[in-house]
Amino acid sequence: MHIRPATIDEARRCAGVVAAALLHDPVGVRAVRSTHDRLRRMTSLYEAELRLGAFLHGLVDVAVVDDEIVGVAAWVEPSPSRDMLAILRQVPRYVHAIGPAHALSAVLVRRARRRARPDRPHWLLADVAVVDRARGLGIGGALIEHGLARIDGPTYLEATTAGSQRLYERHGFTLRSRIGIAPGGFPVGMWREPHPVPVLR
Repeated sequence: MHIRPATIDEARRCAGVVAAALLHDPVGVRAVRSTHDRLRRMTSLYEAELRLGAFLHGLVDVAVVDDEIVGVAAWVEPSPSRDMLAILRQVPRYVHAIGPAHALSAVLVRRARRRARPDRPHWLLADVAVVDRARGLGIGGALIEHGLARIDGPTYLEATTAGSQRLYERHGFTLRSRIGIAPGGFPVGMWREPHPVPVLR
């Protein structure tokens, strides 16, 4: 397994990994309500998010085994600018994923998540996902550590399950707030201050 930057041509493949990992996640279920063609809809949603977020204003790392992407981590830089033309290009993907009937609910959820984020400039760890057959091998943790080693500044993320919260705690994140837009009180906002590099004497 090795970790490398993803290319924009791999956006759909990366989105497919994230969508499959979050197919039954409580926040993913809240985002895409329709059960018809669910994986394809969620892939459209996460492709739009990746194209507007980490691919445009940040870093997308992939873990690769035998030329197959088995893990994805998406990092969005502090205070990204809003590119209205880029947003308009992704509207068809959002509409396909969410559907007109659930658009208002999706907007309200997005606002709740944005309100929970700190005012202080920070990196956002938007997604970490690993394919089913590669889970439990430390790939998610390796992607997190790889990204943290490259970014400069504090980091915020949302843990959507108790298991993911424990994973992030092992990498120095602490609970900051409960957003509570899904059953069970999740997601929760988590925060990590950059660890100072020790000075050798």
